[in-house]
Parts: sequence; structure tokens; C-alpha cells
Amino acid sequence: MSPFIRPYSMIMMAIAIPIAFFSYSSAMADGERTITFNNHVVHILQNHCQECHHPGGTAPMSFMTYDETRPWVKSIQKQIGAHKMPPWHLDPKVGTWQNDRRLTTEERETILAWVEQGAPEGDPKGLPERRSFPVEWQRGEPDVVFELPEAMVFPAGETSGTLNALVPTRFTEDRWIKGAEVLPGNPDLIHHVLVYAARFAVIANQQDREPLLRTFLTAYAPDRGHFDIGPGEGVLVPAGAVLLVQVVYAKEPEIEAMEITRVGLRFADYVVRKRKYLDMVGTTDILVPAGDSHYERSAARRVDDAITIHGVAPHMHYRGASMKFSAQIPGRADPAVLMNTPSYDYNFNVVYIPEDPIHIPAGTTLHAEAVFDNSSDNPNNPDPTVDVPFGLGAYEEMMYTFYSYTKDNEWLNAKDPAFETEARNTK
Repeated sequence: MSPFIRPYSMIMMAIAIPIAFFSYSSAMADGERTITFNNHVVHILQNHCQECHHPGGTAPMSFMTYDETRPWVKSIQKQIGAHKMPPWHLDPKVGTWQNDRRLTTEERETILAWVEQGAPEGDPKGLPERRSFPVEWQRGEPDVVFELPEAMVFPAGETSGTLNALVPTRFTEDRWIKGAEVLPGNPDLIHHVLVYAARFAVIANQQDREPLLRTFLTAYAPDRGHFDIGPGEGVLVPAGAVLLVQVVYAKEPEIEAMEITRVGLRFADYVVRKRKYLDMVGTTDILVPAGDSHYERSAARRVDDAITIHGVAPHMHYRGASMKFSAQIPGRADPAVLMNTPSYDYNFNVVYIPEDPIHIPAGTTLHAEAVFDNSSDNPNNPDPTVDVPFGLGAYEEMMYTFYSYTKDNEWLNAKDPAFETEARNTK
């Protein structure tokens, strides 16, 4: 099977393979009772799975109803039995996270017992209220929608590639953004889409890519690929900004497709008190040798202001194996580990949201440590026989820990120009 089939499909298409049922003993006191979809399992799916597994979601199949879920029970059993679903790649000993979607032991054993009992449907009277999801824009109807000036072509004969397009915003003044979303035209053929909002000079600078990376706006990915913007916060899109839309496709080689990606922005309709920033710790000094299963890189960045970190996202490509993010706080002997990803997986682009925002004192040095696996033992590796340099394309490599933050001592009276009257009345 091609390693470039859409990631969820790679994982869940295991249904096509005969799978032996495993025996699991339920930890529930009334272990002999019948576990049903309507009375037990759907509650778990609502809390942990349906955010992706709904019609129009990023997963290729829906788990909203019994009829939609039943054909996938063997694959569900295999993935949950192996702790691969729901996807979560952090060290459980480091940090607590708002978006931790791991199953509890009881939830996991409930689903496994349900499958073992033949996956009965149960009494429809036990069904909870159905979750609802937007049909198109999942994060709210946008105020403005940008479309590619012309369609991209995913050529036949290729399994993966990266295409870029520039879309002018034509903003004549700075705009504060409270939300952004990407809608690809062919989501089943796309690995991910990244969108940056910057002036053209920043986009055109090939010598230093980090200023561009700091202008990241939003993403489409087979998982949560966006940073949250909290109440009173805004992301600044400068006047004259251009959107760089980077599409990484992943498909079977015989497919040719036309792609028109749309990007929707929602303007802040409140006075922005805190600017949400994005920064990273990483390096472009990367050349992963062919066959090397443990290539290490590290980087550091000093924080001059006291900041509060609201989201953390490790990012590498197909050869990425692990990444650790830590803080050397002044006066402290040992670094504090903020996030550890011992089993990084490029198939999932997760922004990890800490349960409590992480306060970082001024003068702290943030560290990122990464390991790459360019050997044949890496199941995601497209070609272990080549050296892999740094680059924005999927075949190349990156090493960044991105983090979103606000400055503790920065309080703005800034406002979106479209809402000047409201801003004046709320002072």
C-alpha cells in the first residue's frame, strides 16, 4: 500500500484484512451485561471520536449512527486494542491537556466488550441527543472567503507533492482575526494545507524562512491543525498581506485532480486586548542521512518577555520520530519539560492545548530536541535510500516546535477598524 494514501484511510482500511477477535475481560462490576451501541458506545464516540468522524469531517468514515459504525467494528477493535485510536502521541507523564482525547480504561474496555459481544445495536430509546456539526465551515461562517486564483493540478503519475499559491487579501488596513479555516476541494486527496498571511517581501525571502513561519494563520489536516484564539485576543493580518496557501497532496498515482482551496476569515468584532503571537524553536540545519534511524537535532530560543503559552505543536515530516519541548527557567537547575512526543506521527497534526496556560518568565530559554528515523524500519518513510534536507515540502524535513502565546505585560487598545464605534463605546 502506498504510504501516501490519506492517513486516516491508511489506519482504518485495516477492515479489509481479516482480523482475529481478541478476548478482553470487562473491568465493570456487572461484566456480564450486554453492551450496546445505543446505550453505551455512542456516548464514548460522541466525546472522543465524532469531532473527526462525522459527515464532512476530516476522517473518511462517520461514526454518528449504528449503521455507519457497524461495518468498521473489527478495525475499531484493532485500533483501540493497540492504543492507536483515538490518536494521541504525548507522554502521559508530562502536562495535562484540554484536548486530550484518550479513552479511559473503562471506556476502552466498554468498546472492546461491545465488539466481542457481536456489536449489538440496543434499544433506540437509549440514544443520547445527536451531536450536530456544521455542514461546511466547521469553525463559524466566515466574514470573507478567499479562493485560489486558478485551480491547482494534482498530476497523474505522482503519489505526493507540494503546490503553492498566492492569494492577495487586498486589505488596505491592518485587520484583527478571531478565526480562520481552510476548505479544500478534494479533502480525500490532501495530506494537509498550511496558510500563511504575510507581506510579499516576507514570502519571497528564500534566505530566511522563519519570519514566514511566524505568520502561520491556519491549517487543514487530518486532525486539529489550528491554534485557538481566546476571548479578547486577535491575530494580526497586516495591510497588504498576501495569503500563501501550501497544499500537500497524498493520493494513488493514477489519480489526476483539480483543486480549488478556499480560506475563510472571521474578523474580531470586539476590542482586541491581547495579540496572539506564533513563534517556534527549531532549525533549518537538517540533513538526515540515508538509512539513519536516530538522527538528532536540537535548537534553543531565549524569551525576552514574560509570556503565556496557550498551544504547542511539534512539527516534522515523514522521518520525524520524536520531539521534546522544555524550558530552562532562570534560577532553576534543571529544565522543565513542557511537552514530550515520544512517538511523533506526521499523519496527525495536533495542536496541544494545555489545561492551564503555561507561564514562562522573561529570560527563559526554550529548547526543542528532535530525533529523525530515515531507516526502512520507519513505516512512514517514503524512501530510506536518500539523504533528506530541510525544506517546506513533504519529501523534505522540518524541525520546529510551534507555540502560540500572549505577552503578559501587553494590553492593547487595538481594535478592528470595522468596529471603531463599538470599541469607543466600550472604553
